[in-house]
Amino acid sequence: MGFPWHKFAELAKQFAPLVLPMIPGVPPEIIPYIGPAIATAETIPGATGPEKLSAAVAITQAGFTAAQAAGAHVDATVTNAAIVDGVNAVVKAVNGFHTAPAPKI
Repeated sequence: MGFPWHKFAELAKQFAPLVLPMIPGVPPEIIPYIGPAIATAETIPGATGPEKLSAAVAITQAGFTAAQAAGAHVDATVTNAAIVDGVNAVVKAVNGFHTAPAPKI
């Protein structure tokens, strides 16, 4: 049967706050935006991995920018590289989860 890919987005939202604090260079201010951005990017029909990455980065930036405009105290120096690292870390964690062998009981 394989991994139910429709659950990838939900796992990304759940994994992001667990994985991202451990990634050097990923500021805490962007953690709330990355999981939902990945989930949204996963819904793009026919998008390739790199296209989903670009979309997730753009969505994260948009959320981050909106928070700044609304007066949230966030670090304005967050870089694209930090966002890319965060998105990649979450995607790798979810992929590792679904490829791990089931425990033998």
